[in-house]
Amino acid sequence: MNPRFPILSFFSTVLRVLGWLVFAGGLISSLRQVVALAKCLFNCPVNIPWLLQNIGLLLTGVIVIVIGELIGVAFSIEKNTYKMAEAIEKQKQ
Repeated sequence: MNPRFPILSFFSTVLRVLGWLVFAGGLISSLRQVVALAKCLFNCPVNIPWLLQNIGLLLTGVIVIVIGELIGVAFSIEKNTYKMAEAIEKQKQ
C-alpha cells in the first residue's frame, strides 16, 4: 500500500483480485468444457459460443491482472525515483 496514493493502491489491489477471480472462472469453465468433450470423445458437437466465452474470460482476467500489476510497477518506479531525488539532494548539501 502506497501511503501517498491510498485510493490508487486500493484500486490496484481490487483490479488484481478481480482479475484473478475472472481468470479462475475462465479456467474452471475451460476445464469443464474439456472434461465434457473428453467424455463423449468425437461424438458430440463443440459449443463454439462457450469456447469463445472461456477464451474471453481468460484474456479479460489476464488483462485486468496486468493493469493492476502495472499500477504496482508505477508505484515502485515512483518510490525509487523519490528516494534517488532525496539522495541527490543530500549529496548537494
